[in-house]
Amino acid sequence: MKAEYILIGLLFFKIFKLDGNIELSRISDFINLLYQEYDELVVKLQRVVSSLGTEAGTDFTEDKLTNLVQKAFSEFDQLGWISRDKDDPDSFTYQPSFERLRRMYYPQIGQIDELLKPNGHG
Repeated sequence: MKAEYILIGLLFFKIFKLDGNIELSRISDFINLLYQEYDELVVKLQRVVSSLGTEAGTDFTEDKLTNLVQKAFSEFDQLGWISRDKDDPDSFTYQPSFERLRRMYYPQIGQIDELLKPNGHG
């Protein structure tokens, strides 16, 4: 899985589980929440993704973040970590298998601020 998808997953897990936003069931709501309440993390994420030299490139706009989150959630759906509604692709249901990400990266989730510092990803 691409590093930026893992970062999106860690952010989602932090917001969903650790911060108690378990009512999240739409990708667009997750993106809006990122901009409304986690804007500092969005800026850090943009910096890290830009430094990875990914397809998002250095000109990391809101549209590119939205696209990146959409691709990450498509990957999570393929892995069975979420299930997306076929009639409403913006809608998803969290699956217990998402816990795999938590088990793999648990120490980093609690310190996502540190992880997203410049040079904190390598």
